[in-house]
Amino acid sequence: EIQMEINHRIATNKVFSFIYADLDNFKAYNDVYGFASGDRAIKLTADIICDNVHMHGTSGDFIGHIGGDDFIVITVPACVDKICKGIINDFDTKIKSLYSKKDIENGYITTTDRRGNINKFPIMSISMSVVSNEYRKFVTYAHVSEVAAEVKKFVKSIPGSAYFKDRRKD
Repeated sequence: EIQMEINHRIATNKVFSFIYADLDNFKAYNDVYGFASGDRAIKLTADIICDNVHMHGTSGDFIGHIGGDDFIVITVPACVDKICKGIINDFDTKIKSLYSKKDIENGYITTTDRRGNINKFPIMSISMSVVSNEYRKFVTYAHVSEVAAEVKKFVKSIPGSAYFKDRRKD
């Protein structure tokens, strides 16, 4: 459905922004708190995204769950800042309810990383990359997805919750 929606907007020359949202430190959280808590974090994130798109977006917006902790929103460029700022504000406030008081006070959880080393992982945050056909042309869903993933790598390097808009032009 996500692919069909993007391809439809491209084919009909609709101007859109594609927001790719991904949770930071989700794997560590899931490892420490378990799959049921991980599912609660994903559900909470979905609710936050839906609430903010309904509050700050348009009736033609599209929300999708790619899988795991990855979500997308398709909206108009004028709504991106309000949607992203609202998601960040709500996420940073509400995600703390899924952690123990001790972990919130510490500001991190401790667990084994992917290499087997014990590390401290900050409280989960949300990173969002934004790409748009406002100033550049996309011809396929794959191209939109590729650019969004590229921008996501950059935004995930920013500590805490953040969003970044790709401003490159053709």
